[in-house]
Amino acid sequence: MKETAVEWLINKIAEDYPEIPRAYREEYQKAKAMEKEMIIKSNRDGIDMVVNKENFITGEQYYSETYKK
Repeated sequence: MKETAVEWLINKIAEDYPEIPRAYREEYQKAKAMEKEMIIKSNRDGIDMVVNKENFITGEQYYSETYKK
């Protein structure tokens, strides 16, 4: 099974700082849920792009428009 970026970061921090308070662990779960939704949405959007080619943009364009504001 592949490890997501959020999972990698959580594991790395937990490795280096095992004393992290439980409150942060709850935030990690929220981040993992958000990442899961983003992965599902990106897959769905990718399928839509293939079907509806008139609105096609690259992944790089999508990232820039969505996250680089």
